Amino acid sequence: MARCDGFSLHGDWHSLLGWVCSLAVHFQFQAAMAALVLAGWFVLEGRHWLAGMAAALVLVNLTPVWPLLTPYAKVPPSLSTLSVTQPHLRIMSINIWEYNPRPEAVFKAISTKDPDVVVLIEAEDNWKPRLTASPVLARYRYRLQHPDYQMAVYSRYPLSEPRLIKSITHFRRYRPNEAGQAVVSHYTGFRTMFLSVTIDVAGTPLSLVALHPPSPISPSRYEADLNYFNHVAGLKNSLHPNQVMVGDFNTSSQSWFFKRFVAFMNLRDTQRLAGGGWQPSWPSMCPLLYITLDHALMSPAVTLIQRQTGPFTGSDHLPVTVDVALTPKPVPESPAP
Repeated sequence: MARCDGFSLHGDWHSLLGWVCSLAVHFQFQAAMAALVLAGWFVLEGRHWLAGMAAALVLVNLTPVWPLLTPYAKVPPSLSTLSVTQPHLRIMSINIWEYNPRPEAVFKAISTKDPDVVVLIEAEDNWKPRLTASPVLARYRYRLQHPDYQMAVYSRYPLSEPRLIKSITHFRRYRPNEAGQAVVSHYTGFRTMFLSVTIDVAGTPLSLVALHPPSPISPSRYEADLNYFNHVAGLKNSLHPNQVMVGDFNTSSQSWFFKRFVAFMNLRDTQRLAGGGWQPSWPSMCPLLYITLDHALMSPAVTLIQRQTGPFTGSDHLPVTVDVALTPKPVPESPAP
């Protein structure tokens, strides 16, 4: 998969400060709450100038995330208001986690939500026998599985045009020189993958893309993260008008490159359209650190009906489920007699 000529993400991520700042932006809500507590304490102590500084930090950190915390003014449509010609379906994306101690909770969640399409992330080797033997997944006639089983799609609708893309994302390793400056010591690679498939929903094609970029736990892996999105952007001109992109993006809605990627791909973040306020997905076991790592993006041709997170499945991520309606494929006019 070639990179898209019109899109490129770069960053000086060997700078430790730059990398730390790129991670800190994910936790702006938590930083705002901590600053709010400090502001209150300083007021009680009579340190008003410190209280003012803490209040400023509240505003700085809360402003970017405020649109995610408050319900959207325009409530998504209900099924009853949609045209009878608009195909609609439910898509569920779950990072099932390689080390999940409660695999039965994953299948229970799928059975409860009853989606038309299920996307599984981190479906590693230890999940193979469970997925194969699952009576819940046996209900889905169509499926697409990566040879290494890291991603899988189960669908009630026919699948076509599969693209399973696994590549080596190259990034630089650095070492200090004699002057103490960071220089490239060698290049290495990180194996990444994403998949895309066309779903035939009552005659209307939908392009579904599933992502799982590397987690940015080091400066070099963050560079791999940027390169990953550069490669995914190469799909832009090969997708159908109806598009949905889901998965564990390993970045939050506040990320600068997430915003650039969404804008370039001409997609919309369902988190901002859901109408129900903030819907974080990670870490599921520690609500105090909740952020939005799992996403569902859609093209303007797709209408969001509902977006939900949960239930808890034993994974460190919560599932994301979206109900969407598609723009029907135009019916060619019959020639005049």
